Amino acid sequence: MNRKSYYILFIASPMLLVSIFATGTEEVETKPISVTGKIHWIFGYDQGQKLARETGKPMWVVFRCER
Repeated sequence: MNRKSYYILFIASPMLLVSIFATGTEEVETKPISVTGKIHWIFGYDQGQKLARETGKPMWVVFRCER
């Protein structure tokens, strides 16, 4: 390994450890938010999958991590 690789490893390792231990393990219930505009958001995966099958359109799935 060259010097640059050691530098990246030296910086990345503590950042990785902090990110692992800084995340909380508690579950928080996320409630749907009223969104105004032309887009009708569906927050339930099962509902979205049903609608995608009915309309023949693909699903756009967004995974959110909230504190």
